[in-house]
Amino acid sequence: MSEWHDLDGGIHTYYLMPSKPIPNDIPISTTLDDVISTSTTGAVFLLGNHNSHLIIPPFPIESTHDYPGWNLQPLRDQLQRSHKLLVVLIRRGGFSIGIFHGMSLLVSKTSSPFVKARHRKGGSSSGRFARRRDGQTQILLSKACDALTVQFKTDGENLDHLILGGDKQLLVALEKKCTSLQNLKSIQMDRILNVREPRLKVLKSSVKEIYTSQVITF
Repeated sequence: MSEWHDLDGGIHTYYLMPSKPIPNDIPISTTLDDVISTSTTGAVFLLGNHNSHLIIPPFPIESTHDYPGWNLQPLRDQLQRSHKLLVVLIRRGGFSIGIFHGMSLLVSKTSSPFVKARHRKGGSSSGRFARRRDGQTQILLSKACDALTVQFKTDGENLDHLILGGDKQLLVALEKKCTSLQNLKSIQMDRILNVREPRLKVLKSSVKEIYTSQVITF
């Protein structure tokens, strides 16, 4: 983004909060309209004589403004702020949960209670397998909830955002089971990180994806 600051042709900058209407003087296609309408963090428009840019920021735009020329400073301020994030990653193979202050990991808990894959054969053995698998899943969910409830009780104060990743069905099941997660619903970001293996290494690297903006030139 820094290379745009001194480019000629910057006409206007718009910062839009989520769900705010798009100004009439912004020429957008149906595709861009779909991107903006589904954004839960708002949008930044940089209008130029030759090229214009749409930026979907990683965190919500807090106020709607417009500026003459191109003004990226409010977006830079947002990205440079040390957000306190709770990241919850879970799949059948385990979970990894951490609290970040900015890009720094403050505390984490990773566990790998193995949950068997689905059984494809029928019969009584299939039923026993399904019950065993369900039991393993409940153990996984209980351990993940304990990590949220006990290990993050102190460090979890004053969180800015909750970000989830991994298996959507397990995340739904975890929310139903875990009151601690339900209590954080108001700060939950409306995005699911694509995580194949919720290991500590993956947790540490996830913060880079979390802070990434989507940029479209039009």
